Amino acid sequence: SQFLEKMFQSFRKGIFNSPPAKEYCKGRNLNVELLQIGFNGGQFHHGTRRDETLINNCLAVGLLLDRNIISKTGEKAFNVFGNKSIVFPLKNKENHIVSLYFRSTINEKEAKHFYLKNRSGLYPNYPNPATKKLILTESIIDCASLLQITEIAENYSLLACYGTNGLNEEIQNAIKELSQLEEIIFCFDNDEAGKEAVNKYGAMFLKEYPNLKLTTLELPNKDINETLQLHEYEIVTEFLEKRTELNFSFSIEEKITKTTVKKPIEDKGIEPNNTNAIEFLKSKKLLKRLNEQIGKSGIVGEENSRLLLFLIIISYMNKSPIHGIVQGSSGSGKTHI
Repeated sequence: SQFLEKMFQSFRKGIFNSPPAKEYCKGRNLNVELLQIGFNGGQFHHGTRRDETLINNCLAVGLLLDRNIISKTGEKAFNVFGNKSIVFPLKNKENHIVSLYFRSTINEKEAKHFYLKNRSGLYPNYPNPATKKLILTESIIDCASLLQITEIAENYSLLACYGTNGLNEEIQNAIKELSQLEEIIFCFDNDEAGKEAVNKYGAMFLKEYPNLKLTTLELPNKDINETLQLHEYEIVTEFLEKRTELNFSFSIEEKITKTTVKKPIEDKGIEPNNTNAIEFLKSKKLLKRLNEQIGKSGIVGEENSRLLLFLIIISYMNKSPIHGIVQGSSGSGKTHI
């Protein structure tokens, strides 16, 4: 643990010395100043840093892999585990680093995720024993994304799973120790695998904790991180407030679990027929009502910009359509708009 703590501090310094790593984090909307993120540039065992103790420790924990070949300089050559990856620490009950997670910054198609051998520990840490509301995310980067939102970090505990099949025994045991827990909120990916995992783990928790409230976030994008790349953080807090409750019914005879999702009650608004559409268009405060409908469609905040863009879009019906350019900083959601 002491060695991993020391290595992570080295990786932590490395991210501030690597413009590509900082740019990658910026593109993923990850604040390197706020979050515990490091970068493995693959050079920690070279030059003056190279010594036998370091090499042996790195081999023991899996940061170096012995290639069984000799380099041109006459020294042993090693493969660096998680090379060119951002690094996140996994911690034990005592809040000590006991393992590391690596996310490649250069490989988006094949191997992207790396864990040290004999993985243990939780991200970001073991939850507070007084936790009442716990958010479970599908990935570490999704969890890190939520940690940046003060309102969430102050009012909820967070735990990252290691993929759709990664709600492992250590995570389950940590949850068992939360004697005051009232609710688990699933923030898994908005795809079939994510939804199936929520149903599977929800049913598992309900059998063990029948009085536990189980809810899920219905995201407008693929996952938490992508949503925060394309929107302001308020959209996540709003969807969190409107989270839906999982409702499970069990057949005693067949022992088959059926899952339904209780949808929040929504204002149905205008029925889709010509008569009501004309009445809507003739109504007072039309622009205000249009803006409200745009908000209900999922475009949260930016009230002036969203209405302006809507008016620009419908100008295609005019003789001289209006054109617009959306300008903003990197990762602020221009493409989505």
